Amino acid sequence: MSGILRRRQSAPDTGASRARRSQTVTSRLLPLLLEQIESRERIHVLDLGSGAQSTLNFFAGRNAAIHFVDLFSCDLALHPDEEINTAAACEQLVQYLRLPDDLVFDVCMFWDALHYLPLGALEGLSRALAPHLGPKSLGYGFGSL
Repeated sequence: MSGILRRRQSAPDTGASRARRSQTVTSRLLPLLLEQIESRERIHVLDLGSGAQSTLNFFAGRNAAIHFVDLFSCDLALHPDEEINTAAACEQLVQYLRLPDDLVFDVCMFWDALHYLPLGALEGLSRALAPHLGPKSLGYGFGSL
């Protein structure tokens, strides 16, 4: 299974524009991640996105428990404060995530959520998730610099 991103460009129908009109960029990142966890008896997934059906479809047929927490609805993402300190952000995120103490995730799906958090909130998220990550936990996200 490969993730596919399709970019479309509108242009008059010329030979050069036909070649540029549709490009497909294929990524093997998500399938490679899945290959690393495939042999695990049960997979615990944290999805910090908006809870898309495609995530459910991707993990369907695997013994997966998916925990959806819409980070985009968190005050730290809705009203980013560049001055927030790590401890305050961590406290807010622990309350927002409400994760069971003994839960350790195999996979954290960050998507592009990390773009919407200021540095203090990113550090707070890292601290809030630390008790829920093990030596074999994996993360999936994308972004640009």
